[in-house]
Amino acid sequence: MARSKSVIATLAACAAALALLACGPARWPAEAACRASSLLVMLHTRAAGMAGGSEYLPVEITNTAAASCHLHGYPGVALVPGIGGSRIGGATTRQAGQPVRRVILAPGGTAHAWLIVAAASNYPPSRCRPVAIDWLRVRAPGQRGYNYVQHQFTACADASILTVQPVRPGPGLRGTGWAGWAGRAGRPGRPGVRASGSVAGHGRPNPPAARGLRSRHRRCAGVQRTA
Repeated sequence: MARSKSVIATLAACAAALALLACGPARWPAEAACRASSLLVMLHTRAAGMAGGSEYLPVEITNTAAASCHLHGYPGVALVPGIGGSRIGGATTRQAGQPVRRVILAPGGTAHAWLIVAAASNYPPSRCRPVAIDWLRVRAPGQRGYNYVQHQFTACADASILTVQPVRPGPGLRGTGWAGWAGRAGRPGRPGVRASGSVAGHGRPNPPAARGLRSRHRRCAGVQRTA
């Protein structure tokens, strides 16, 4: 009788193991897409450089929420005269030939996308119509809401000067944005020295600017704006 019970117990254990194998590996809930209201967006100007008459600026996106989220694809970027303003110049070009990957952002994690800004002086004045712009509007991949970064640009009212690369994990490191292009465009120049603007995002207030760059904020039409 004891032997029969042992055999039955062994068979039951084997059946349970086979059932687990049939179910396949455990699946964890997928991370939700990042929400614009939970993202801190900055331009890391200390990692900027020049190549081929264009400035390369990493747009850094940090997850300020308590849960992980994901980004995938290209951010939407545009030069605007102010928060809520319409785009100045042509539509931004997405740089072809770049790998597009799903980037997981843990709480406090950062991703980046390189923004390539062509010099307005590269265009004839009749084709460009230069105009000073102080704001960059950023839409995270898959989002409808916007974040705003304050930074000085010289835009072209009649031409597109922006090109963007897809999001990549981690902060932007100087020299990686133009890797593979420097041979054709010339050596990168000195890093940017203009002050980085802080973010103005729709939704709850963003945390203070990172990397030791101080900024002051005030409420303005439901967004955070640099004073």
